[in-house]
Amino acid sequence: MALLRIDGLSKTFLLHRVNRRVQGCQDIDFAIEPGQFVGITGRSGSGKSTILRCIWRTNLPERGRILYDSQRFGMLDLAQATQRQMLYLRAYELGYVSQFLNALPRQTAYDIVLKSALEAYGADERSRAEEETERMLRHFDLDEGLWELYPRTFSGGEKLRLNIAAAMIKRPRLLLL
Repeated sequence: MALLRIDGLSKTFLLHRVNRRVQGCQDIDFAIEPGQFVGITGRSGSGKSTILRCIWRTNLPERGRILYDSQRFGMLDLAQATQRQMLYLRAYELGYVSQFLNALPRQTAYDIVLKSALEAYGADERSRAEEETERMLRHFDLDEGLWELYPRTFSGGEKLRLNIAAAMIKRPRLLLL
């Protein structure tokens, strides 16, 4: 059984200033099995990020189904999932690594990963969350000298590794990047 199956996914965007519609993606079909790695390739503007944002539900598709085999909810169409279901899935089952750093301006690199760890383990498991945060920062080769710095000063590669560490610390069943 597929972990994720996309059937007929389509998304258009309305450009309000020029009152024109732009096709983000059209009639996309694919499936991902547990343990499988899938790459979506294409030119800039071809819809790769649109597909990921539809799965993550920051974009709502006009048509199609996004079937995810959730540990908690069973087979669930993410296009129809409730906000509460999506909050749960983002906290415990799905990971998303944006091409942009998702950080508050006054959060250190350590705090960004710790926040994700606390979401995964709970506030009562703070010492475990701190241990895992340090382990994950080391795993992704982020020097200890960077941990207390603000990521706006990081190189592009350091920012990307930080984003991946924050997503992976939750051990998601499905990681989107």
